[in-house]
Amino acid sequence: MAELELRRKDKEASLLPAQRLGWRRCLIAACLVLAGAAIGAAAGAAVSAGLATPLPSKVEEATMAPLPKPKPLLLMIGDSITQQASTVSLHGFQALLAEDYIRRADVINRGRGGWTTRNYLPTVPAMVQEWAARPPSLVILELGTNDATRPNATDQYVPPGEYKANLEGIVQGFVDAFPATKFLFLTPAVSDDDMFAHQAHLNARAGAYASLCMEVAGRLHFPVVDLWTLLQGKQKEVLSDGLHLNVLGNEFVHNQIMAAIASSYPELTPSALPVQL
Repeated sequence: MAELELRRKDKEASLLPAQRLGWRRCLIAACLVLAGAAIGAAAGAAVSAGLATPLPSKVEEATMAPLPKPKPLLLMIGDSITQQASTVSLHGFQALLAEDYIRRADVINRGRGGWTTRNYLPTVPAMVQEWAARPPSLVILELGTNDATRPNATDQYVPPGEYKANLEGIVQGFVDAFPATKFLFLTPAVSDDDMFAHQAHLNARAGAYASLCMEVAGRLHFPVVDLWTLLQGKQKEVLSDGLHLNVLGNEFVHNQIMAAIASSYPELTPSALPVQL
């Protein structure tokens, strides 16, 4: 080693300063190569001796935890009473349901102001396609208030026979695509003949269509909340304009929906569903 060191010093002494720097870099690189080779040889020996685990020849696929089941979907279909149910300032019954089911289920509002069963029936295929990847667990159906308007008073009037057929067609369209989907019917609510200026909506006519709604729900073996009977005589307490629900009215309907779910579909109550992200 002493002789090698003397040779190295003699070699450096014969070089110019720039050449000395290059020479030293070459020596360092050579040392690193030799050190790497030594480490590799030692690792190979350790593997052969069973002292170390060899690196895999290919990257193994990571084992992923199973994805959680999607949250249940509650789909609400209806007219302006359902559409306004998302209004937080009115304590809308859809907004209250969304709060009840937060992180447990998604509550979707498809209410359309002014719509009737005649309007909704042809849209069922599009709704089925929309929810094909995630079928609704429960459809809450509130239609009939506009169907029940006086003939010739508006273009919304739907005759009783057609109303029943349309209701059945809407339900059947979902059931054919999603056999496990459950339904909850809400009858047309009350109207206040003294308050509602247009007089197209009359309380007695709403009651007649509420009976038709209950008939269809019974024939299809689905639960129904008879809002017309439950709110009778409370019009001035629960309506904002003689037709649409105020805060008290929305809270009342929300409570009735929750009671109906608990009675008919206890597996879909918030407490029965797991909390998810």
